[in-house]
Amino acid sequence: MSSRRRGAGGHPYLKGAGKGWDMGVSRRRKRSVLLTLSILLLAVGPHPATKAADSSGRAASQRRQALEVASIDTLHLAEVPPAILALSRSKAMTPETLAGLQVWFGDYAHWITTHKYGIDEMNAKNNHSVAYMVQLAAFATLTGDTQKLDLCRQRYKEVFVPQQMAPDGSFPQELKRTKPYGYSIFQLDNMAILCQLLSTERDNLWTYTLPDGRGIRKAVEFLYPFLLDRTKWPYKPDVEHFESWPVRQPALLFAAQAFNEKKYLDLWKTLDPDPTDQEVQRNMAITQPLLWLISSSDVPLSRD
Repeated sequence: MSSRRRGAGGHPYLKGAGKGWDMGVSRRRKRSVLLTLSILLLAVGPHPATKAADSSGRAASQRRQALEVASIDTLHLAEVPPAILALSRSKAMTPETLAGLQVWFGDYAHWITTHKYGIDEMNAKNNHSVAYMVQLAAFATLTGDTQKLDLCRQRYKEVFVPQQMAPDGSFPQELKRTKPYGYSIFQLDNMAILCQLLSTERDNLWTYTLPDGRGIRKAVEFLYPFLLDRTKWPYKPDVEHFESWPVRQPALLFAAQAFNEKKYLDLWKTLDPDPTDQEVQRNMAITQPLLWLISSSDVPLSRD
C-alpha cells in the first residue's frame, strides 16, 4: 500500500475536516463498492455489520478517530434501503433475500446505536449527527423499527432544529468551517432527507416549526438565493471546491414537492445531475432522489 496520506504510525483513514477516508480510490468508485457490497451482504454471515465493526476496532483499537470517520463515510449506504424497497415486489427479490437484507441493516442500526463510536457521532454538534440520523432513519424504515424512527424524529425536533439552526435558517456550526458553503448545502440536504423519510400524516416534519419560526422551510429559504447564484454568498468562500457547488441537491426537489414551490424544482432541473468533483460526490448522501418520492407500490414490478 502506498505511504501517501498516512498519519502517525503509518495508518490510513485518519480523521480530517472534510477529508473522510482515502486510499487513492475515487469517491465514485467507493460509492459503487458500498452499494455493491450492500447487495452481497448475505454472503458474509448473519451479523456482518457487528462483526466487521468489532474486527476493525480490534485491528485499530488505538485509531479511534478513524472509526469515527467511518460512521459518517457509510452515509451512502442510506441510499440502499429505498432501492431494496423499490425492488421488494420483484420476483428477483425473494422473501429470503429481503429478510436477510433487513437483518443486516437491523444489525448495523443496532451497532451504531449501542457502540460508543456510534453514540459519539449521534451526539456530535454539527453535520455528523444529522448524517448519522439519515442512516439510522433509512435503515429503520427498511426494517420497520418504529422505536428508532421515533428516536430520529425526536432528535430532529429537539436537537437539530433548536440547537443547530439559527433564527435565519442558517447552520452556524457549518458556517464556522473552512468550507461553509459546501457544508451548509450538505447539512440542508440531510435535514431535508430526514423530513422526507420521517414525515407522517400525524407528524409532518416539513411543517414543524419552533415558536421563533425555525424549521426546514426557513432553512431552504435561507440557502435558496445562494444556490441560485453562488456569487451572492455573503460569507467567506470555501477554501476549495467552491466553484463545484451546487448540483442537483435533493433538498430542492423534496422541498418543491413538500411546499408546492415551483422555483425550487425549476432550479433543481438546471443543476448538474452527475457531478464529477469527488468532494461533491462525497457530500451527496443520495444520487437517486426519485426513489425517495415513491412507494414500492409505485414501481411496476410484480411477483406474479
